[in-house]
Amino acid sequence: MADPIFVEVTNLMGGHITGIGRFAARVVEALAKVASVRLVCNSTWELAVSQHMRTDLLAGQEIAVTSTDLPAAGMDLMSWTRRLLKLPKRAHDPRFTDRCAAVYTCLRQPARHFRKEMLIIHDFTPQIVPWAHTPLTVQTFGTLFGKTAKLCDKLVANSHSTKADARWLCAVPPEDVVVCYPGPSLCPNYHLHMRPVAKRSNVLLVVATLEPRKNLPFLFDWFQKTTALPPGMELWWVGAKGWWCPNNWSTLVGRKWGNARKFRFLGAVSDKKLCRLYQQATVSIYPSLYEGFGFPVLDSLNHRTPVACSYNSSLKEFACPGVFYFDPCAAETLDRACLEALAFAPSKIDQPDLRRRYSWDKFAQTVLALSA
Repeated sequence: MADPIFVEVTNLMGGHITGIGRFAARVVEALAKVASVRLVCNSTWELAVSQHMRTDLLAGQEIAVTSTDLPAAGMDLMSWTRRLLKLPKRAHDPRFTDRCAAVYTCLRQPARHFRKEMLIIHDFTPQIVPWAHTPLTVQTFGTLFGKTAKLCDKLVANSHSTKADARWLCAVPPEDVVVCYPGPSLCPNYHLHMRPVAKRSNVLLVVATLEPRKNLPFLFDWFQKTTALPPGMELWWVGAKGWWCPNNWSTLVGRKWGNARKFRFLGAVSDKKLCRLYQQATVSIYPSLYEGFGFPVLDSLNHRTPVACSYNSSLKEFACPGVFYFDPCAAETLDRACLEALAFAPSKIDQPDLRRRYSWDKFAQTVLALSA
């Protein structure tokens, strides 16, 4: 029997899994289809408590995951990860791991423990736009990524943009960074909301954590003032409340402006509901100032909804039918992108091409090849 692959999943320990957490969960799912997987965590009890993290899995423990533990049909990803963390635990045996490979899905400790070690690099936004993050996040990511990336045998970047950032921020040789696009974050194999959903021609959808990098003030100002949209349009924001939200954001929820436009903040929703919302929206908007990948763009296309998207960082790599770019600091460019997206026929989104280019099966096979 082949040796298992260890996957470090500290970023599944938060109260709500964000983009990086969903990435880690999908990596575990993809690898468990083709290999024996062991979940491990860098967090101690003290760190978990101080950071308001779950304590289901702590340093020194491991959880075995096999193909029998894959999510059931229709299961919400967060519910599945909680079920995984409740599986039986056992003490981590360092003697056994000397012959195994490990995948770090976010941060790692500054010491090697495994025969082969890979680090998945998602983004370097705390270094590139530090004003959009808390000082603790900037310090943690800067120190650990800079010092520990070179300890790994290979870095797996989720985009060419992230690979370029790693080369100058971590000073790693280009041959040590492998680019492999992930699959969709939501509904990678089938849609959770199976019943037909009619498009609502007046709904624009944003899926993002409510935090500075997602460019909320710019989007609100544009939505209130633009003459490119007809009256009665609604802007729906889906995502958890993050850090440093504008002081007046809550006063905008449910408010109607003179042109009968309305903003709705829906918060964090289940995967099934999010699937339905993606299918309902006529256009999704992603006004982010910087990204390592940008799951909401791919997830929107996966649900046949065109996207008005910022032209920066890794987001430029999504150039394909159904994506319309704008400058996230220039409202007139969002006017043009939104009008083009509204006029675009969803049937022209090339689903087979998306599945070939963005595949979790391909991602898992890449990791397996690197672990050999």
